Amino acid sequence: MNILLVTRTNWDEPPRIRHQVANLFREAGHDVIFSQKPLLLHNTFFHGSWPACNPPAIQGLELISPIELVHHQLRLLPQLHSLNAYVASRSLKKELRRVSAVCPVELIVNFNYDSFWLKAMFPGLPIITVVNDDFEAACSLPFSTHITWVLKRTCRMSDAVFAVSDALCNRLSNWCNPELLLPWSPTPYVHPASSKCRSTLLFWGYINNRIDFDRLNAFAAAILAYKLPWKLRLVGPISQSAWKAVERLASYPFVEICPPTPLGHLVIDDCLAAIIPYRTDMGTVKACQLPNKALQLLSLGLPIVCSDMPAFQRASFVFRYGNGLSSLLDCLEDVSSEFWNVQALIKEFVNSNLADKRLTQLMMIIDKANGAFS
Repeated sequence: MNILLVTRTNWDEPPRIRHQVANLFREAGHDVIFSQKPLLLHNTFFHGSWPACNPPAIQGLELISPIELVHHQLRLLPQLHSLNAYVASRSLKKELRRVSAVCPVELIVNFNYDSFWLKAMFPGLPIITVVNDDFEAACSLPFSTHITWVLKRTCRMSDAVFAVSDALCNRLSNWCNPELLLPWSPTPYVHPASSKCRSTLLFWGYINNRIDFDRLNAFAAAILAYKLPWKLRLVGPISQSAWKAVERLASYPFVEICPPTPLGHLVIDDCLAAIIPYRTDMGTVKACQLPNKALQLLSLGLPIVCSDMPAFQRASFVFRYGNGLSSLLDCLEDVSSEFWNVQALIKEFVNSNLADKRLTQLMMIIDKANGAFS
C-alpha cells in the first residue's frame, strides 16, 4: 500500500508519533510518502526559488515539502482557510506527481488539524486523522475559535479519527467518534538487572520548555544542600529555548546532560525511574496521557515519576508529585520501596502495547475505511 502521511513536522526533527507511524507502516512493508512541514509561499517567493526536498536514502520512504499560503495559527477567517486550501492542495498535487507516478496514493493518514480540504482533493480515498495534540490550547493567540472551526471540519471529513489521550477523545466526541491511540514500545519488556544502588532519575526525550526547570533546579539545590542521594540524567536533543536552563542545571555535579542516545544504549542500571517533569501550566501538557517515549522507558522496567498532569495515565507504576519539594522527595521514597513490586504490572502493560498491537489497531480501522469505498 502507498500511504501519504500529512504532517507539520520535518523528518529530521526529534522523533515524534508521526515518525513512529511512518516507520510502523514501512516495517510492515508499505511505502510511505511523508509530507513535511509546509513552506510558506512568501518565503519561497522572496528566496527566489522553491526549496528542493532531498529525501534520505531510506527504503520505502519519500519526502515532500508542499507550500501553504498563511501560517496555520494566523488564518483568523474562513476565507483565509479557503485561500490557503487552494494553494496547499495545488502544491501537494504537484509534489505527489513527482513521487507517486508509479504507485498512486491509496491511503491518507493526516496529522494536521487544518487539512479539512483533503477529502475534496481525494474523494475516493480513506482518510485517517490523528489528533496528536490539543491544538486549541496550543494556540499562541488569546483566542482559538478559528482553530476550533477548522479542527471540527477536519474531524468531520475524516473516515476515522484517532486521538492520543482520553481527554482529547472526549473533546472530539462532539464532532466524530474518535478512538484512543497510545504510543507503543518497539520491544517487549525486559526485567531490569539487580542493582544495589538505584538513585538516578532519567529523562529521555526532547529537552525543551515543556520541562519544569524551576522545579528541577529546586530539586538539585536540595540535593546539594542536604546531601541527598539522588542524581539526574537528561538525555536527548536540546531546543534553543532551553539552552540557558540546561546550562544552569548542568552546573550541579550530580546532573548529567547527555546527547541523543538510542534506547538500547541508555545507561539504566543505576536508574530508579524515568522522570517526566512537565510544566502543568501549559495548555498542551494538560491533555498529555502518555508521552511518546514513555512505553519505551517502561519496557526497560523503569517506573514513571511525573508532575501532576490531569490527563496522565493512571497506573500503580506511575508516581505523581504535586507542588512543593517535599512532594517530590516523598514520591521518590515511594518508588524506591515499590520498584520491584510494580515490575509485573509494567510487564503486562508494555506487552499489551507493542508495535504489532498498534499496527493491528490501525489496520482494523483502515480496513473498515477501505470497506466503505469498495
